[in-house]
Amino acid sequence: VLLGLLIGYLRFRWGLEATALVAVLALAILSLHDPLDPVWATQRTWELAKITLVFVASIHLLNSGRRVAGFATIWFGLFVLFPVRGTLVNYARGYQLGGRALWNHVWENPNDLAAGALITAAVGGALLCVVRRGSIRIGIVVGLALLGVVVVLSGSRGVFLGTVGAALMLAWHTRRVTKVLVASGCLLLLGLAAAPQPIRERLATLTQLGDPEAMRTADAGSVKERVTLWKTAFAIIGDYPILGIGVGAFPMANQQYARDLAHDGSVFGRAAAPRQD
Repeated sequence: VLLGLLIGYLRFRWGLEATALVAVLALAILSLHDPLDPVWATQRTWELAKITLVFVASIHLLNSGRRVAGFATIWFGLFVLFPVRGTLVNYARGYQLGGRALWNHVWENPNDLAAGALITAAVGGALLCVVRRGSIRIGIVVGLALLGVVVVLSGSRGVFLGTVGAALMLAWHTRRVTKVLVASGCLLLLGLAAAPQPIRERLATLTQLGDPEAMRTADAGSVKERVTLWKTAFAIIGDYPILGIGVGAFPMANQQYARDLAHDGSVFGRAAAPRQD
């Protein structure tokens, strides 16, 4: 990027997104004067700085439709080639987490894996609007189908709702509303029918969102831990409303705050378990 700017090949580009990210980085740096977890916060702030640098570089390099399409194609292809392929191989070999699909490293959490798959599916959908025919388009369609399989096998209810929401947004912005809704509905029913029984039972708990007691009974661990997280998060915000506690310091802070809140019985579940974040 620097070389391109020096020889006039690139123009300096900025935007609201870059400003917002730099502002977040500045807050993270300011919070380092008194973080609850200095070592972890310093590491995470350094990672955020590198992410910011990569983002600022990308808005200079991806300065044309052709470059954006090329980058999106590489991103989509690599995600299907590695996390998706690895997840499906793991699942076929019986490497699962309570019946849920997962891969390794940053994708060893089924929810994170499903979220990455949903974002990549959006990239693939955009590519379909650019690539109208040929083998590349067929490959994108196959990749999208595999991403859908990963989302279903992950059992992530949040991403499942996000997928439904994305389909509704697509229908809202297209002229073929009926076609999009019918196609999305058929794919949804097909995915649920092909999903293993544990996955269907997990997704079925979404029908009990209006009944907190039923949710606690059906999925005690997950719901209780999330309620605990909200309680400790609001307590932390109350004590550190401006600069926070440092990027990445929440695990230790949650451990401390959850234990304190648990003394008066207001927190249930694994509130005081070490580093539940």
